[in-house]
Amino acid sequence: MGKDYYKLLGVNKGASAEEIRKAYKKNAMKYHPDRNKAADAKEKFQAISEAYEVLSDETKRKIYDQYGEEGLKGGAPDTSGFSGFHFSPRNAEDIFSQFFGGSSPFGDMGGGMGGGMGGGHPFAAFMGGMGSDGGPFGGMGGFQQQRSRGGMPGARRQQQQQQQAPPQKPEVVVRDLPISLEDLFHGFTKRLRITRKIQDSSGNVRSSAEEITVNGKPGWKAGTKLTYHGKGDQYYGRPAQDIQIVIKEKPHPRFRREGDDLHIDMQVPLVDALCGFERSVHTIDGQALKVQVRQARPDVPHRVSGKGMPRKKGGRGDLLIHFKVQYPTLTPQQQQEIRRVLSS
Repeated sequence: MGKDYYKLLGVNKGASAEEIRKAYKKNAMKYHPDRNKAADAKEKFQAISEAYEVLSDETKRKIYDQYGEEGLKGGAPDTSGFSGFHFSPRNAEDIFSQFFGGSSPFGDMGGGMGGGMGGGHPFAAFMGGMGSDGGPFGGMGGFQQQRSRGGMPGARRQQQQQQQAPPQKPEVVVRDLPISLEDLFHGFTKRLRITRKIQDSSGNVRSSAEEITVNGKPGWKAGTKLTYHGKGDQYYGRPAQDIQIVIKEKPHPRFRREGDDLHIDMQVPLVDALCGFERSVHTIDGQALKVQVRQARPDVPHRVSGKGMPRKKGGRGDLLIHFKVQYPTLTPQQQQEIRRVLSS
């Protein structure tokens, strides 16, 4: 099974959510590096934080109970909609800060402890992705629980100020959505499956799955941004995160895009480059376009108006054909004959 998360927290496998919370609080306070200077304290603190993140989440706990640690990494069957669990040392600090509402709990112990946890902590947004018809998405995680602690008068004043201030808006979760050039030409509709986390007043976290729809207009460019308000994770007493989708253009095997224009390369034998030719070129929308060229120069593209990408205000950009001249291997006699013809 790998790591025994129940043993790390010191609870039974059937422990309730409240028992798990109490066990995490006890162990986190004991082994936090700001308080415990033992050589192995940091490692133990990270281990119990990882255990708490798994066992406090209904979905992760169910997968762990059935398949063990490997199942959390996405190596188990029947876990559709679960994007996999990966824990980093940074997560341990985020979990601790969120558990105590962004304030150091050591102020109650008399004097407080030094280090990175002794004050307000910025909202920690960490999102594994979102699910989209086989796309680069999966689930989300990352909340900031708003609570205040402190037994000293200064701490009470700070607590009152925090309660009077409006809730801090969490960071926006930004994710890329790769789109093919053909879809950017025609327009598209993508449905993205999101697994968001919601925390109730008792601190329990549940997962909620829903879909958001991205309706792309013809001609959209890479870098186009769409914001979906309140569709991300939410901690009790905090606004839900916003999700921002950023359109990315997938590389195309034939076309290169520059603004509203499209560029394409064409291989041309030297004889055609010199004498002219007629070719059929397939445009981005699948049309067979006949192109007549009197003389092909490598440094001058052939421009076909109105065969590029759709423009925002109507019409289309241009298609530019770049010629790659193919030079033949000639015998000395052929070289002399060509020199004679070109020199006359």
